[in-house]
Amino acid sequence: MNLKNKAQGLNKKAGIKFMDGREKGTIQDLYNVPVTVIDFGFLKGLDGEYLVFIIKENKEDFYFGATVITDCFKQFTEQEKEEIQKEGILILLSETKNRKGNRKYQTVLFYPDAETTEELPF
Repeated sequence: MNLKNKAQGLNKKAGIKFMDGREKGTIQDLYNVPVTVIDFGFLKGLDGEYLVFIIKENKEDFYFGATVITDCFKQFTEQEKEEIQKEGILILLSETKNRKGNRKYQTVLFYPDAETTEELPF
């Protein structure tokens, strides 16, 4: 295999299969709304790996997770990932400010109660 063919092959490996045919969704649209993650994976960026996931409630988009949610999903085993792919896992994302109030970060709650029931924008 020559360099050109190898390099072109790397282009195709830039994403995760479930991303094909989907658009990048806006993560803020998911804040404070319970959603069901049905698949996930990790991509490498300049700052390390980050989460990419899809939800049952929206077949059109995929989403990128920030550091906190990425770290949480990295703790799932391969067997647990398979269970998520079969049954899904309910999460609630939100945005929180630090104590000084000068920085926002993403938080995740697994299996939230049905207290927060906003409508999804799609």
